[in-house]
Amino acid sequence: MEQQADTTRPLEEQPWDGVHLVKATWLEVNGAKAVTWASFDRKIAWLSKMLIEQISKATRTHLKELDAEDARLAERIAALEAEVKAMKADRPTLADSYKGTWQPSAFDQYQRGDACTFDGSIWIARTTTRAKPGSNDEWQLAVKKGRDAKETQ
Repeated sequence: MEQQADTTRPLEEQPWDGVHLVKATWLEVNGAKAVTWASFDRKIAWLSKMLIEQISKATRTHLKELDAEDARLAERIAALEAEVKAMKADRPTLADSYKGTWQPSAFDQYQRGDACTFDGSIWIARTTTRAKPGSNDEWQLAVKKGRDAKETQ
């Protein structure tokens, strides 16, 4: 059922959908009389204004939603970066556990995971020990000594 115009109200206040609004830009509200160019220009200007307002409103709403999503993602990224940083800080590396050249001193006790150099090879302690690397199963060979270089002429 087609909506009827309320002839007591101006065009801008009519409760019409887009199709009827376009029809109204071509016809006067009170009949099928031709529209003057001045009247047509006013109606087109009003229609343009209404469309711009609706688009602006929709854009503002969408931007608010995007801002909220951006904030949520930024918070999640910060949490993940902090988690990665904590994981890296708590994870020892070979450089952290390397104790230099093995020392037979009674005061030196190597902990499980400690690494040292002995006889040109790198050894890793499998348990807490004072034993010499390679003398028992308390040490694991990590890098075997290579051959000495020979000078060439």
